[in-house]
Amino acid sequence: MKRIVATSAVLALFAGAAFAAGPQTNERPGAPPTAVVSEHKVQVKAGDLYFNKERVRMGLEAGDLVDVTHFPETGLVDPPSREG
Repeated sequence: MKRIVATSAVLALFAGAAFAAGPQTNERPGAPPTAVVSEHKVQVKAGDLYFNKERVRMGLEAGDLVDVTHFPETGLVDPPSREG
């Protein structure tokens, strides 16, 4: 009888410790924020940037200049997430 009580007390202590440790998730923590700074703005013809349908919706002609923010490239290419 004492052995059963002692065993159940030990199991209760282990269960309490596991509960206090918090839920275990397999999710990765969020990535730290990275600061992206625009290099400079460039003017591009709307015809080079948008399809005709998009230009009509925005009220632009093909020759109108549009400001576009240019971000510097690192030159690194992300590897594919899946193989073929």
